[in-house]
Amino acid sequence: MTNVAVSLSAGLLAGGTWGAMAVMGYDRDQDFYQDLWFHILDEGYRVAPVGELDGGYGPDGRFYYGSVRTYAKVGKGIDRSSLVRAVRSNHTFVTSGPIVFASLGGEYEPGDVVPADGRARELRVRAFASGDRRDRLTYVVLFRNGRIHRLWDLRGRSPRRFVGRIPLREKSDAWYVLKAYSGNATRTPEQLDVRANGDRIAAGGLQGSLPDDGDVCLTSPLYFRRPGLPAEPSPLRSRVRLRLVDPASGTPVRDVTVRVQVRGRSVDRLSAPLGELAAEVPVGAVLVLEAPGRPVLRRTLYLDYPPLRDRVERLANGAWLEDFGGRVRLRPGQVPWRAFGFAETKALLAEVDWTVRWQANERDPLWARLEAAFE
Repeated sequence: MTNVAVSLSAGLLAGGTWGAMAVMGYDRDQDFYQDLWFHILDEGYRVAPVGELDGGYGPDGRFYYGSVRTYAKVGKGIDRSSLVRAVRSNHTFVTSGPIVFASLGGEYEPGDVVPADGRARELRVRAFASGDRRDRLTYVVLFRNGRIHRLWDLRGRSPRRFVGRIPLREKSDAWYVLKAYSGNATRTPEQLDVRANGDRIAAGGLQGSLPDDGDVCLTSPLYFRRPGLPAEPSPLRSRVRLRLVDPASGTPVRDVTVRVQVRGRSVDRLSAPLGELAAEVPVGAVLVLEAPGRPVLRRTLYLDYPPLRDRVERLANGAWLEDFGGRVRLRPGQVPWRAFGFAETKALLAEVDWTVRWQANERDPLWARLEAAFE
């Protein structure tokens, strides 16, 4: 997932859509990428950090391959499957230079789920400057729930390696992320608050005044979760009131069967003999609508429910910028969390009142071909 995924809110609510997010790219210290990630973590989702570059530039270019790297703990065997498992388990860190390792109580490491049982555990942090022997560490920052929890200011010592310890104790859900800066970073301590930086830029301040001259490393989170509760939110189930009508007369279509499909598998079969039904369905489901003498329709809340489709279109065409002062205020890649309207989308999809006109659209033949390919 990236910061420009217009399906971000709907995909999160559907569950299991993404296991990782690009938090570093052309700008090694991209406050908006990181703040968006922090907000997703605030909602309870487990999402690993990765880096991304769009192009294949040579070593003399600013964005050469290898300038941003994602490391994954794959274990003994290295293949595609072990790499995917490592990323999905959140055992990653992303860096343009320095490296950070951490262990909690000698039992947990970044990416793990830790019981929020009120027990004190010591977090041991080890940070290293890059392979360039002239490089030095500048800061090591520990974020808790999107805010700076502990800052180790190393500018006076300029070490190549650092070891720090801090006790952590949680009784409720929380998350922690470690971040290290290399010695060529010129940000001040006041400029290290990712969320504050994003908020101030979106409000019309700070633009152009934040240095991007440092190399950074970001770890996967440590996730504290209350015992007995799931590690992340369950997929949203929408309470749908569906009315199926003839496109010409507007009268109800009778004897309708609705097959509910999730990831290509039918999970429910509903009947609407009078052209109307009320049911609870997974928010990411495909509704396959069948009635005697009529074409088969396939509808999804994401692509076909008008209120959500309008929100997605507003994100896709850039109209959301009107709410934030336009391109005068925000640059490419700077998409505030508020632009995605996660809470509003969740409320919109929790209770759905939807009238569907029984008329094929441009996607119905494509759905049919896709389904036929797997028969």
